[in-house]
Amino acid sequence: MRPGGHRFDVRRSRWALTHQHTDLKDRFMGAVAEAEDLPSAATRSADTFQELQARHDDLQTHARFLEDRLQIYATALNLLALETAALSGRDADAAKVRVLPRRGHLP
Repeated sequence: MRPGGHRFDVRRSRWALTHQHTDLKDRFMGAVAEAEDLPSAATRSADTFQELQARHDDLQTHARFLEDRLQIYATALNLLALETAALSGRDADAAKVRVLPRRGHLP
């Protein structure tokens, strides 16, 4: 084999693929264009994670709002129970609304 003969074969093979098989070149270029248009799986999962994190934060904010509202309602019920007990002459401790323990508490 002569020096550089292998390089000639490689260049000729490349030429044959790119110039004689233009359908393969077109398919390859189309696949590259599609791949560039689609976001990668890592980008999609990062976007999904950020969306879920934002939704989680919104839900935690809403849960805190509901817990505050629940505390206001419990205070109002206790005051109404005490007023009812005072008006009816019953013992104030018997009329007091007791708070039940909760299963979990948000951070």
